[in-house]
Amino acid sequence: MQRKQGFSMIELLIVIVILGILAAVVVPSFLNVKTKGFDSAAKADLRNMIASQENYFSEQQAYTDVTISAGGGGDLNGDGTEDFRASQGVSLGATAYTDGFQITATHFGSPNIWCVNSSSGASGAAGSIRKATSC
Repeated sequence: MQRKQGFSMIELLIVIVILGILAAVVVPSFLNVKTKGFDSAAKADLRNMIASQENYFSEQQAYTDVTISAGGGGDLNGDGTEDFRASQGVSLGATAYTDGFQITATHFGSPNIWCVNSSSGASGAAGSIRKATSC
């Protein structure tokens, strides 16, 4: 009598359960890392926009309002040249005040909103980048 070699149904089910457990642990971790990467891109663009606003202020003695769509560019001083370009997927909005500015940044791959407010009326530490539902 010849015995066929192979895996039993129980052995296959055990392997499938182990793979399911591993997937349940790895997938959320991967998604968290992806979100952190998107947030890093938004915060980097936020820092660059702060520098652009300060550069504009040094030339014009005022801050400027600007809205930049995801991956788009912005002409801060109205001379027809692009002064700032957002990273792919990052949208920015800047609101000028007499004593500062507020900038928000979001990445389409992250639910987080990042903001900075340099105005004297800012809640929290003026000029600090923070995560918020609104600024």
